[in-house]
Amino acid sequence: MTVNLIRSLDQRLIPIIAKHITASEDMIADDACLVDDLGADSLDVVELVMDIEDEFGIEIADADMSGMETPADIKRYLHKRLGDQVVGEQGEVV
Repeated sequence: MTVNLIRSLDQRLIPIIAKHITASEDMIADDACLVDDLGADSLDVVELVMDIEDEFGIEIADADMSGMETPADIKRYLHKRLGDQVVGEQGEVV
């Protein structure tokens, strides 16, 4: 992943994660488990996935959700789904 892609994913993903857990954005490490470390429950995870789908304009299959335990897992999934570029809401490459 390029540095710009990583930064773009962080800028868009971390606030979404923070919205659904009780930790601040600066406490969200790539390797933090959403449930065990960040205190998300199953409803938080479902709502998080729905917001990620909205933000990135994709649908995430239920089977894929089970592999998303950390922010790093989510970033890898998004990179795989979206390729080398992440497109913003206005169609711009971010």
